[in-house]
Amino acid sequence: MDDDETAVIVACTSKIASFGAVATLSTAFQRKKRKNTLWVRRYLQLRDQFGTYNTLLPELSNSPKFYAYLKMDA
Repeated sequence: MDDDETAVIVACTSKIASFGAVATLSTAFQRKKRKNTLWVRRYLQLRDQFGTYNTLLPELSNSPKFYAYLKMDA
């Protein structure tokens, strides 16, 4: 081997070695992903049971007070 080939081989091996070190460091410093949480207030969770739409409107739909409450026809 002459000096040019040796220099190319040394340069290639140093690049490969540095890439391996970077890959190792990047995996060492990766952050753990947190599970996203969703906070919902209790009264919003119970909206289906106690909300106006689900409790009052079915009762008003058969009543003449529907127009008085919503100002629109059924």
